[in-house]
Amino acid sequence: MFEKTLDSIKKIYSEIIEKAKAIPEKIGSYIKKPETKYQVLKTVGILFAMIMAILVTLWAITLIFSIIQRIIERYGIYILGVFCILCWFLGWIQTKKDEALKRKKKELAELYKRAEPNYKFLRNFLYTVLTEHFCQLTELYRPLTPNLLTENPPFDLDSINGILFFFFKVEKRNPEPLEKGVENVINLLQSVITQRIEATGIEGICSATTDPLCSVVAIHNVEDLGSYVRITYHLHTWQEQTY
Repeated sequence: MFEKTLDSIKKIYSEIIEKAKAIPEKIGSYIKKPETKYQVLKTVGILFAMIMAILVTLWAITLIFSIIQRIIERYGIYILGVFCILCWFLGWIQTKKDEALKRKKKELAELYKRAEPNYKFLRNFLYTVLTEHFCQLTELYRPLTPNLLTENPPFDLDSINGILFFFFKVEKRNPEPLEKGVENVINLLQSVITQRIEATGIEGICSATTDPLCSVVAIHNVEDLGSYVRITYHLHTWQEQTY
């Protein structure tokens, strides 16, 4: 049993030795092939190109740093001065922006603070506009009290453009679309607003004026929402005048 095992090991060892002796011959024959020479030359060429590219890159980086160093040595004080002036200028611009933003936020906060009382003044004004004759012309119902004109939400602030929108709802005589359309309501409302501003002004909002550029109240939109219409007034921050 032991002898058989030993013979097997010797046989395997002899086969390994024979294959090892054949390796150099195989390598030599492989190298002698034309395609092998081409692959070797190609690989060497690629390695050479990579090495040259690395050397050129290092040379370019060194040259750039050298130029920068010379510029700093000659003009460093001027560059530092320009940099300081630029930083100051950018800081000044940012300060102005911050001041303008702070001022705008303050104005919007003050505008929003006055939104609720202004809403009540506009609601009372709209209630006086909705006479029986006006409602007949516009197919609307005159509410019993001004509180019934309150919409939810009652107002909204456009912080970008600085405009307050005030919403009111007025019941319709029937749920069908208005025969003359919402344009009829808009035109009549705007006409009445203009007349009131020229004659007496709007209580709590503005005094009487005949200058159209000073008209602080305008109809932004009228929407037909089935059983009622939603009327939207708007006030501009730069136009608003309170008593």
